[in-house]
Amino acid sequence: MKLGSVVSNNSTIIVFAKDYQEYVTDKYPGVLTNKFLDVVKRSSGYFYTTEDLKEFSSNEIKQLIQHGLLAVGRDVGKWLLSLPGAGVFLKVRDKGRDILLKTIRSTKFREIASTELQHRSQVKLPNECKIHYRYYLSDLIGSGDVESVSTPTGLLLRLK
Repeated sequence: MKLGSVVSNNSTIIVFAKDYQEYVTDKYPGVLTNKFLDVVKRSSGYFYTTEDLKEFSSNEIKQLIQHGLLAVGRDVGKWLLSLPGAGVFLKVRDKGRDILLKTIRSTKFREIASTELQHRSQVKLPNECKIHYRYYLSDLIGSGDVESVSTPTGLLLRLK
């Protein structure tokens, strides 16, 4: 499934169908949600056309998009399954990643001790970055943007 309300990047997420169904029904209970989840259960993918959603009126499709359950596709009459609230998460993640990368880039050899980064990030991360800096750091290491080297004094983080 695509992340965000409008398809503009290649971010993909994997979610168990049962977890998705529970989350959606808790967040948006009602007949429209149940009808939409029935269509999701019948389909094998996350891509939908006008034919797949023929039982929905244009107003209902608009409501599903507003709830974040569908993302607008690149072509007319095509939609993607979406996760409500994912856009907000991505904004927070991207902002935190950018701040940590900027902090590491500002050092002399583009490397910094993990403890020093933790100290600096506590000062620099704004209130909207509600996730702990270790998440951002793990994300950067996992994406390959930063490598961690074990030294006698602790972890050294280096830009790749």
